[in-house]
Amino acid sequence: MKPRFGAGQICDSSKTQSSGKVDIVGIFTRINSWGFPCTRNWSLVFSVFDITDSTTIIISLKKRRVKSQKTIATIDISKPEKKIDKLFNINIMHTFDSEGMYEIICSFKEHNGRLSIPFKVQFLEWPTFTNKEIKLVEKYKKSFPYKINVSINCENCSHIYIFEESILADEEPSGGAIRFPDDGHFTCSDCENTINLKDIQGRIRSSLKENLKILKKEN
Repeated sequence: MKPRFGAGQICDSSKTQSSGKVDIVGIFTRINSWGFPCTRNWSLVFSVFDITDSTTIIISLKKRRVKSQKTIATIDISKPEKKIDKLFNINIMHTFDSEGMYEIICSFKEHNGRLSIPFKVQFLEWPTFTNKEIKLVEKYKKSFPYKINVSINCENCSHIYIFEESILADEEPSGGAIRFPDDGHFTCSDCENTINLKDIQGRIRSSLKENLKILKKEN
């Protein structure tokens, strides 16, 4: 008897209980991006039935209409004492260079069998703030969180930078913080590595835009 895949989902996070059940949070089919490259972390959860022998599961990611695919994880399964069915969950991190349809592919190294989980990476319009929104924030700035700071590590040398995004763009950044560069590219002062920030900045601006909706309702 050969093992076979059941169903699979991608989600924000997952956790295996002592009973073997898996708690899943935030199932999704779309990843939003405000700039490329963009890096995302998520969880993959899938089931395998009729495991009777040792085997290896290969997890790959590919873009639709592109022949090549990238192996992003492998799972080695030891031979069980008896036939079992099992849920697996793993954390995945991947950097996307463009929008489009992608798929996670799970396959057995030693057997036939394949599970495909499609999802979309979508480029979104850049979040902007109207003059009316800016004036509203200026009026309630003492009580409204109109700016967000984020710590970014240089992937090359681990130097930590603090960037700030504010609805009130004319204000100077808070002490020690750096304004996001207009073109989304920041050069590390220690190693001269280029840090891509456009997507991170867009995510922050989108979050500030959501906060503004609450402020508008209340005022």
